[in-house]
Amino acid sequence: MANSCEICKTKLPGNSRGTICRKCWLRKTQNEIITTKTITEEQIKLLKRESKGLQSYLYSNVYEAFGPDKKLGQGEIYILNEIQNAFGLSNKDVRYKERIGQHINSSTGNTEDALSALSPQLESKPEFRIGECCRQFYDKNIFNGTTVGKDVWYDLLDTYFKSIAEVDQSFSSIDQELFRNEMTALRMVLFAFALGCAKKFNTDEFTLPASFFTSGYLKEKGRLDIFDIMSAYNRAIARSAIMDANLQKYSGKTGNALIIRVNDLRSRMALKWADIYVSDRVIPLQEQKNKVSCINMVANRLGTDIEREDGVAVKSLCAEIATRLRDGENLNSEAISKLSAIIFDFYRGAEEYLESAGT
Repeated sequence: MANSCEICKTKLPGNSRGTICRKCWLRKTQNEIITTKTITEEQIKLLKRESKGLQSYLYSNVYEAFGPDKKLGQGEIYILNEIQNAFGLSNKDVRYKERIGQHINSSTGNTEDALSALSPQLESKPEFRIGECCRQFYDKNIFNGTTVGKDVWYDLLDTYFKSIAEVDQSFSSIDQELFRNEMTALRMVLFAFALGCAKKFNTDEFTLPASFFTSGYLKEKGRLDIFDIMSAYNRAIARSAIMDANLQKYSGKTGNALIIRVNDLRSRMALKWADIYVSDRVIPLQEQKNKVSCINMVANRLGTDIEREDGVAVKSLCAEIATRLRDGENLNSEAISKLSAIIFDFYRGAEEYLESAGT
């Protein structure tokens, strides 16, 4: 077994059976498809293990290599359709009308019938878009949620603020704008948490694009400060995976073994996703950093569970918000109880929304 990739010389994983690394294999496979204008069954089998994001990226690279500014031949259109069909990519995923439609129309009198007949038949039902799913939730529940000129989200937060201050009078000294920002970030993190736990959305096909979208959405709103706050609550969720009910880090042989497993899983997945979405991309440095932040947020939630009987995830979030609002001062037990209920309601609300999404 080779110790390093024969192409780039990077060290191969201990369980590797080949002689080249995954990154070089993907580049080599892509070049073979472009050169031969064919895709083999073995290549399809191995590429099906990759994410939709990488599969779409491969399609785009093959299309660009064929030359988007020149007329595509029948063989080139055929292989692009083969790639699209093999990985179940929708026409929207590959921008079919924009990329392929023009070449079909130019030789068929610009008829929609020809485009319909030749394009892959993948759109028998409305396509689910995770970005649109996130936008609808954010717009309805957090941003732009106004009724008769009133900000519904801020009104709800003001009600929460008063209810906590009623049982912990010192809470009333907290700046309400600070409270609003913290709770906005907390709700958005809990939406992401619920998304990653939902059976129909708990794969990187959804969680990563949702994370990228959220960053872009907040930038669009001029509220990247909320994304920074989200990172703090995401870390609180991440810590809960290796904590006991008293928010103490696991110890002992069993505890240390669990910590190692969780950290290894997160590290491996973050590196894999970064390799797909960041490496070898001609994108600005700041955008690369943003993508890495989004990837780390998703990876760091792996191994967490808000449904744990000891409620450690909610406790960890309560401790984090108390630290951020009160400079480490503890809330009294009644205030903690109210805050815990609010956190769980945020999670359940996201869960219910996602249950009905994409159906």
